[in-house]
Amino acid sequence: MDLRLLFEHLCKEVGQKWPGDNNVKYTAVSAFLFLRLICPAVMNPKLFNMMPDHPSPTIARNLTLVAKLLQNLVNMTEFGQKEEYMMQCNSYIMGARGRMQEFLRKISSSTGGSTVDYRPGDTRRALASILQTAAKNTPELKKLLAENKEYASNGKKLLAVVEVLGAKV
Repeated sequence: MDLRLLFEHLCKEVGQKWPGDNNVKYTAVSAFLFLRLICPAVMNPKLFNMMPDHPSPTIARNLTLVAKLLQNLVNMTEFGQKEEYMMQCNSYIMGARGRMQEFLRKISSSTGGSTVDYRPGDTRRALASILQTAAKNTPELKKLLAENKEYASNGKKLLAVVEVLGAKV
C-alpha cells in the first residue's frame, strides 16, 4: 500500500509539471520501480537471496539483456542502431506496451481497483526484514560494492545504516 500511495502522488505531481506528456506518469513510476528495484534484482539475484551464488558470466550476460529489455519496455522506448542486436525485441516491446501501461496505472492507484487494508506496522516489519537480510549478507554486500562502483555510494549508506541499527538491535 505504501508504494501505491507514493506512486499515485508521483503520477499526480509529474502530471501537473508536464501536462502535455502522457507518458511521463508511466516513466516516472517505472523508473522508480524498475530502475531502482526490479532490474537490480534481475541483474544481481544473489544480492536479493534469489540464488545461492553469483551467476556464471553467461547467465549474468543473459540477465543483463533481460534487464535491458525490461527497462526499454517500461520506458516505452524501442532499441535503436546503438544496440542493433536487441532491435528484434522491438516488436515485443510494442505489443506489450499497453499491458505495461495498465500495470503501471494499477500500481499507481492507492486502491488498485480494490480496497486495501493499510496497517502502519507492515512498514516496520518490512524495514526490519531488510535490515536483517542486509546484516546477514554484509560480507557479500561489501564484496559486491567493491566489484560494482556504480552502487558504491548508496551501498555505503546502506551498510552504515545496517551497522548503526544492527548495534541497537
